[in-house]
Amino acid sequence: MRIVHMTSVHRWDDNRIYNKMCRSLAMEGHDVHLVGVMDNNQDGKIIEGVTLHSVSKPVNRCVRFLKTTPKVLAKARFINGDLYHFHDPEFLPYISNFRRIERKPIIYDVHEDYPAAILNKRWLPKLCRPIVSKLFNIFELRSVLALDGLIAAWPKIMERFGIHPRRILINNYPYRNELLNNQGTVQKRNLGCFVYVGALSPNRGILEMIRAVGIGGNGYKLVLGGNWSSKKYKHECQSNQSWSLCEYKGYLRREDMRDLYAIAQAGIIAFFPEPNHLYSMPNKIFEYMSAGIPVIASDLPMQRSIVEEIGCGLVADARSPEAIHDKMRWICEHPHKAAAMGNAGRQAIEYKFNWECEVKKLITFYEEVLSSEMH
Repeated sequence: MRIVHMTSVHRWDDNRIYNKMCRSLAMEGHDVHLVGVMDNNQDGKIIEGVTLHSVSKPVNRCVRFLKTTPKVLAKARFINGDLYHFHDPEFLPYISNFRRIERKPIIYDVHEDYPAAILNKRWLPKLCRPIVSKLFNIFELRSVLALDGLIAAWPKIMERFGIHPRRILINNYPYRNELLNNQGTVQKRNLGCFVYVGALSPNRGILEMIRAVGIGGNGYKLVLGGNWSSKKYKHECQSNQSWSLCEYKGYLRREDMRDLYAIAQAGIIAFFPEPNHLYSMPNKIFEYMSAGIPVIASDLPMQRSIVEEIGCGLVADARSPEAIHDKMRWICEHPHKAAAMGNAGRQAIEYKFNWECEVKKLITFYEEVLSSEMH
């Protein structure tokens, strides 16, 4: 099966798109191609069985929509795939015409609840956001009906697209053992060391984590990895008096994440209660679980249900540094109970919440879409 993945928004080595979907499909013996934004010298390279096709990075959102997305589609046409799988809503205005030309099945992978996310896009005027959100919701729901399949990254998205006759939930779970370091025992973990790896933005509570560490003083440390959402927010966080208790690692590769999690006492997620976060399933929770460390999660409906069902950690109000610190202090004062939470999370990954199960679902879904096209 020749499968073509397309993105104009995400990094080419995005965790869901490349690391999970493309790599695992190639390992299963499929001919996998990825068209996306990357350096020109990447074009034509085959990495871990995945053939890369490069498009130049856009200078802004407008150029990305008007030029980059059509360029991705133009490149994808020449690959002659059996099935095309795209990952960004920017493709929707162009995809019907692409399908008429190619006459091949098209699948839309919905990573987020985009109408909810629009309500917090700071680059949009605040008064415009509700109108834009409603209009996009109508447009997206109508557009997907012309597509052959729909993939949702979490359950709430599946509910939104109940009108689509062929859809599936492909969870963003980690590989079973990718982030597991067997050296990460209770004795080897650094007491008071907490980690967060991901997007470093205001609505993910980075400043609140920094302040929470500061409440505990020198007995606590916060290690951060990822890219800052803006220079302004980076400066605000690094100007805080508690920054001296933090260490910034920059963008981390998967193997670096594994080594970091091996010495951490717990992982933190501090997503604010915004519409797009309320029912999301952050892959950070499952990554911490896969590394065998307990989770301090946001007190949001989906995150709370996961943590309480598995017994893999604690929840706190992400907007309150004091609430986050209370959970950090509990973990420091109860290292063996915290380790038991980490073990519970690890066992859940081993038997249920892993990518190896999800990729089997993905391949079966592809086969069903292709079979329906043949008939």
